[in-house]
Amino acid sequence: MRNFLLLFFSSFYFSTTGITQDVWTLDSTEVHVETAVDASLVDGAWDIHWGPDNKLWFTDLEYIKRYDPATLLVDTVLFRPGDNGLGIVTHPDLLNGTPYVFIAFDTAAYYASNDWVDVYRYEFSGGQLINPLLIFSYSHVGEHAGGRMVITADNKLMLTTADYWFGGDPLRGRTLRLNLDGSIPADNPDPTTYEYSSGHRNPQGLVQIPNGNVYNSEHGQFGVDEINLIRPGRHYGWPAYDGDACSDFVPDSCSSATYSYESPLLLLTMSPPSGLDFYNHTAIPEFSNSLLVGTLASRAIDVHTLNTAGDAVTGSLRVFSQGYGRIRDVAVAPDGSVYFIGFDRDPESKNAIYRIVNPLSVGVSTIENEWAGSRLFPNPAHDQYNLVLHPFSDGVTIALTHVTGEVISCSAVENGVKQLKFSTAELSHGIYFVQIMVRGRIVETLKLLVE
Repeated sequence: MRNFLLLFFSSFYFSTTGITQDVWTLDSTEVHVETAVDASLVDGAWDIHWGPDNKLWFTDLEYIKRYDPATLLVDTVLFRPGDNGLGIVTHPDLLNGTPYVFIAFDTAAYYASNDWVDVYRYEFSGGQLINPLLIFSYSHVGEHAGGRMVITADNKLMLTTADYWFGGDPLRGRTLRLNLDGSIPADNPDPTTYEYSSGHRNPQGLVQIPNGNVYNSEHGQFGVDEINLIRPGRHYGWPAYDGDACSDFVPDSCSSATYSYESPLLLLTMSPPSGLDFYNHTAIPEFSNSLLVGTLASRAIDVHTLNTAGDAVTGSLRVFSQGYGRIRDVAVAPDGSVYFIGFDRDPESKNAIYRIVNPLSVGVSTIENEWAGSRLFPNPAHDQYNLVLHPFSDGVTIALTHVTGEVISCSAVENGVKQLKFSTAELSHGIYFVQIMVRGRIVETLKLLVE
């Protein structure tokens, strides 16, 4: 019992947002880079993902954690000793009947050279991940393993795997496409395999944008890296081609008139890319309609702007290239802020998660500053509590969450209503948070004690 209590009470921490704040000027926009989660709360983050619960989920070696920007709470939802978390993705309907969270775990020691990656589907309940179901496994050689994931608009799980030393394994160096139970989708390019695309060496990022396009970021062998537009059934060159250069690893591929492959959307030189996300918000205009790509050796974020169709890059910009270490992953929040991981095993890396925000952006801080005077009473509450909204407007939703992060209730407010009354009869004693949302954005969070 003693060990259980220690584990339980060590599962909830408060982040120290704002410990550092750097000011960067882009073209015409001044943005701030703040520490969201510092090194006291994160040890080896690899993947970050914005969930439908308005929290930032992340893998942190043996731990799966969430950061709540409204309460500054970092909670641990899973501890899996002996494995290291790679990619994580939540189902879009996590809070509405499909409580699935998918996590890829490398069963090898960190940066070990040869082992298996296990992909699990968990259920999220009571602030914890429960009922693990192993839906897929693949082997890897070398220190890179792939493991980035997305749930696509057609409700499939897409997954990257690495072919670090071109071993010929039919599951390595691929983009794979699975049903959410781990079976092969009947509409895959070949309905007998998981393969969606092939010829990838070390894909480090994967994203789908609103028009349906899927992109990856990929490490090359000889200093030429790639951004690829992933099309079903296509081969992307590796190991015969590294970027657009023939490697001679496959006999006759350089001179053969029949060997064909899909050229990269963009070639990158000496800036191995990591995770990426898509940005299309008014908060930071310089990032509009762009892929935001973390880089490792360059220790920066690269901004690659797409044309309207998303099949060409029209311009590139490198930003935030000092002081954050290797940037492992990038995630865009609904309010237009951007989170990124700075982490590696060198002195420059601070093992932190940072937030990029435009404090003057329309629809972000403007709304939040207006919503600063709502009240809860009585507090502590016994049988019921009242909520007075200030100001009040259309499109308001009220969510009640437990201190663990579990959503207890969520309801829309009738237009024009300023004061609401809620019963606490079904609530246990403890701490809760009342979140006020306008058009899906949290604008104010109030702490409630139920006795």
